[in-house]
Amino acid sequence: MEHLSSGDYKNALILLKQAESKMGSILLTPRNKFEKDQMAALTFNNLGCYYKKASKPNVALKYMKAALKLEKDLNHLPSHICSTQLNICATLSLQGKHREAQSFANAAISDLMLALKVLKINMVADAQKKLEIMQKQKITTSMIDRVSNENLQMMHQTLSLAYYNLAAEYEHTQDHT
Repeated sequence: MEHLSSGDYKNALILLKQAESKMGSILLTPRNKFEKDQMAALTFNNLGCYYKKASKPNVALKYMKAALKLEKDLNHLPSHICSTQLNICATLSLQGKHREAQSFANAAISDLMLALKVLKINMVADAQKKLEIMQKQKITTSMIDRVSNENLQMMHQTLSLAYYNLAAEYEHTQDHT
């Protein structure tokens, strides 16, 4: 990503393609499938960012959507999933697909709001009260485990970006409701 950030697109693509090709050579075992999928999600997201910067939005979207599917399957941190959703939103916006972009910004907001609700529930000290709230809100222990590793500041920053992106998409569609 350093090469991409500095504008060295040629070397960025070389390294990203090397990473992508190495994924195919990893022998799958039940133990390393998770690690391979994590590496694939990161590589696909980075390739998506590369192709977005290279003005190839259709290719970028293919990689970003593949990354998003893997991130969701792997139960990645909410801010990671939402960052990918916002990358997709921005890429769709570049294509003039503002309504579709809105749906990805809305999804990021919904996911982050749920994660923040889960964090708040996790702060309840009384175990019985916590269980009651979880049942009422339909929150599972796996959701609490996943979100408890999340950085609250990162979640708020990503949520701010999601609202900004959503507002920009509403502006593009002249939908001020």
